[in-house]
Amino acid sequence: MNNEQIIKNKLLKNQKFNETRTPIGKSFLCQLLLVFVPGLCLWLFLGPDFQEFSFNHFHDLGSGTNGKLWLICLGYIICSMTLITITCLIRFQQVDSLTFALAISFACCSVILNGLWMFQWGAKSEVIKVVVRFVITLCLIFVGLFLGTLLTTISRNLQYKRQLKKAAILATLDDEAPEQPSVA
Repeated sequence: MNNEQIIKNKLLKNQKFNETRTPIGKSFLCQLLLVFVPGLCLWLFLGPDFQEFSFNHFHDLGSGTNGKLWLICLGYIICSMTLITITCLIRFQQVDSLTFALAISFACCSVILNGLWMFQWGAKSEVIKVVVRFVITLCLIFVGLFLGTLLTTISRNLQYKRQLKKAAILATLDDEAPEQPSVA
């Protein structure tokens, strides 16, 4: 292979790679509007950290507050992942956005749910509470990134299988088609 062919192959590989990625602006906007903002709203309006403010409805959850908050966070994760999946299905963005959507939603839920026991924890120092909360959230972000990457990989594999099936069908149709007379 000469130098020009090597450069051409690298450019083609980069082009194929870039076609499977969402532009950063679209991805940021979707993650912000469909994952981060709802998580922030849940934290502000239902999180135990802000229960002394009038806009917070933590006490309105009634009995079984912890269980209800867990279910709300689970519903939030399901809704945010469903919305991101819908944007992928309508081809507004690529499936690579699933990776960060799951990590962000895990982080938001971690902040909300850690407030449940942090509020009751009698640690003398607020710094210890913040550090413990940060470490737990960071661990859940890594778990979310791992699971999100797994989801993205599975989704991409399904896309590739569909493309291979379509290519095989087209190849068989081309083989069965009668030959067209060539114009000389």
